[in-house]
Amino acid sequence: MKKILLIVLLSAIVVGCKQKEQPRTTVLGFGTPYIFANELMKGKVKEVKETLYWAKENNNQVEKGEIVKWKELDSMKFSHSFVAYFDESGQIIKCEYFDENGKIIDYWNGFLENGKVIKAKSFSKDSNVVNVSYKYDDNGGLVEAQIFHPIKDTLYNKWVFTNDDKLLYNKIEYYNYKNELRGKNVLQRNEDGLIYHREFYNKNDSITYSENITYNDNSLMDSQESFTKGNSNGKWNYSYNSYDKNGNWSAIVCSKNGKPILFAEREYTYY
Repeated sequence: MKKILLIVLLSAIVVGCKQKEQPRTTVLGFGTPYIFANELMKGKVKEVKETLYWAKENNNQVEKGEIVKWKELDSMKFSHSFVAYFDESGQIIKCEYFDENGKIIDYWNGFLENGKVIKAKSFSKDSNVVNVSYKYDDNGGLVEAQIFHPIKDTLYNKWVFTNDDKLLYNKIEYYNYKNELRGKNVLQRNEDGLIYHREFYNKNDSITYSENITYNDNSLMDSQESFTKGNSNGKWNYSYNSYDKNGNWSAIVCSKNGKPILFAEREYTYY
């Protein structure tokens, strides 16, 4: 849920009656705010829309309040409301970020070849801010993302990916245009491929940021706590209020250090 830095640069890359569970075929991760906290969605998801509201406490119940404004989410360093689009194979092809009025502020478009995103364009306020070129290895694993100036076509920086035996990235190294290493994220995943620990190393190979994530029995995020230079930034907990017909969550309460802060809603469109 929390905002992930440099998403625009790279992306420019789940109560009621029990329903029959669908196979999990769509991953919410790369190319979305969930790049470092990926989620497994049930069914063939075509679109997922996530809208963030303030949580409002009323008679010991937590309800949906007003929609959170763009600038308010910026000040919290939290991800914005978004819509992610997928093809029938589950490949992310587009992600749009919208404000409190439903206006699209940032978005990126992916261009596919042989079922893989090979290029993407990232936009902010209708201006093309960066273009990205993706490279894959012979097994189909993503190994590099190069970020270019949209007009001059000069290299800004690049991200280099190291993958596990399931072709899931477990390390991302960040290089500037001079090919100098500026930092890296090292990830640990559970048996479902979900990220449960992340460490960011600066250019001096010192850990400056880390994050722990726990999951519930449905493989949905239960808690998330980050640390800057070893000091906790607070712990988020997630309570799932309702689910759609396929078993994907449709309402959630996000609490920080025990206090409800945000109320998120999801809408899904399926193939």
